[in-house]
Amino acid sequence: MIKTFEAGFTLHPAVNNGKRSQRLRPVIELPFRYASGESLDISSLIDSGADRSVSFKEVGEGLGIKFVGKPSEPVTGITGEESAWQKPVYVTIGNETIHIDVLWMDRKFDPDSDFMMSLGREKIFDVFDVSFTRDKKIIFSK
Repeated sequence: MIKTFEAGFTLHPAVNNGKRSQRLRPVIELPFRYASGESLDISSLIDSGADRSVSFKEVGEGLGIKFVGKPSEPVTGITGEESAWQKPVYVTIGNETIHIDVLWMDRKFDPDSDFMMSLGREKIFDVFDVSFTRDKKIIFSK
């Protein structure tokens, strides 16, 4: 039996040629939980172009994650490279809860340009077949 979960794209701030606007993006609210039991609904970009899942230290602290020492895991993307902490969390998509490792960056979250969470292919795309439709929907099937 195939299980599916479907969600629509949501408006997210964007800057194009120096002008601020909003664009539909594959961003959905998903519940996350850390081992301590803290949970939080986090606006998450479903990023088929990313290998790993990435967020910000301040978002992780909202889940009760304690960050000790200096970050040492490299995060490389189109804007360059920085360091992050790797910490596990649980995310629920539809009725399926899965364990993922997230890289938590030590820089300020900017709601005008950043996504609170970027879910990459590792684990998410291993568990689900993920489709993006022309009518701006994300479909997770298993």
